[in-house]
Amino acid sequence: MSDTKPEQFSEFLISRWCHTEFLEVRLDDKLVAVAVTDHCLDGLSAVYTFFEPDMQHRNLGRYCVLQQIKLAAERQLPYVYLGYWIENCGNMSYKAEYRPIEVYKHNGWNLLPDAKRSG
Repeated sequence: MSDTKPEQFSEFLISRWCHTEFLEVRLDDKLVAVAVTDHCLDGLSAVYTFFEPDMQHRNLGRYCVLQQIKLAAERQLPYVYLGYWIENCGNMSYKAEYRPIEVYKHNGWNLLPDAKRSG
C-alpha cells in the first residue's frame, strides 16, 4: 500500500457495517504487530494482520490469531472468522492449524476433517 492516502488506508481496513478494533502487540513498549479485527454479531473476524518484518521468526501472525480467539472467548462469542482460505496456498496454510475449523462450501458450513490439515 505504498503512496496511500490516510483515507484510502482507513477505507481498506475499517468496516462501515460493524465495529473495527486494532489489537496491538507490543514487546518492551515497541509496537511489533497489529491485528485488524471486526466485531460481528456472533464472533470476531480477522481482517488483516501486519507485523515487524524483522520479527517474522516470532510467529506474530499466529500469536494474533490466538489473541483473537482469547478475546472472542472473553466476550462469549462462539466464532473467529479467519477469512478466505485457499488450501494449496502456503501463506494461508496456518489457518488450517486451528481446530475445530469449518469451511463454507456448497452453500453451507462444513467441518474440515483432520486429514485436510496443512503445515
